[in-house]
Amino acid sequence: MKLEGGCLCGSVRYRTESDPVMTVACQCHSCQRQTGTSFSVILAYKKGTLEFTKERPIFYEHKGGSGKFVRRHFCAKCGSPIMAELEATPELDWLKTGTLDDVAAPWLTPQVSIWGASAQAWMEWPEEVHQFSENAG
Repeated sequence: MKLEGGCLCGSVRYRTESDPVMTVACQCHSCQRQTGTSFSVILAYKKGTLEFTKERPIFYEHKGGSGKFVRRHFCAKCGSPIMAELEATPELDWLKTGTLDDVAAPWLTPQVSIWGASAQAWMEWPEEVHQFSENAG
């Protein structure tokens, strides 16, 4: 599947021709703070399958709720979050779906919801979305 996307100002651009491993909605406190909203919808890709075609994002590294490191990549100019690398899943890159050129693709429905213990009280997922109170593993 060919996908392209980038940041708000257009400085960071990427593409991939790989299919995502899964689509996840993360409700951890870090994702809520980083996105400024209730959760982050992310696509898991095998490490190395995302290719940056313009500027590369910079990153900020911190310990996530699991106690393992998270490296959050974002545009140095506009601050748009692009992707994350997690120590807990070193074989995957986690791409923010809001950066896709086609953000309304019908296949972008989350398959899994993680960190439900941190979710907003009003948040409910459809039954077909597998739900976990913390990480899914």
